[in-house]
Amino acid sequence: MSNYSLAIEFQQRAVDAWDSHGPSAQNELMEASRILEQLKTKARDAFTNQLLTEALPMPHSNPSGINSLPDNPLNENQTSTI
Repeated sequence: MSNYSLAIEFQQRAVDAWDSHGPSAQNELMEASRILEQLKTKARDAFTNQLLTEALPMPHSNPSGINSLPDNPLNENQTSTI
């Protein structure tokens, strides 16, 4: 989240700077504000994903995709009927 923190701080300064220019910079202020909100949303989503990743254990899975249950080979005396 620290990368987002720096970006958000920088963008907040841009918003403040455009705001101080008055009505002549209204379009730039709106764009800077929109980008600031996008950064905040992305930072919040990244933080939430990080919390979920740390909170939930990863399921044990076999890399080949085959079920990890023990094999139950057929008895050699058994025959299959079709």
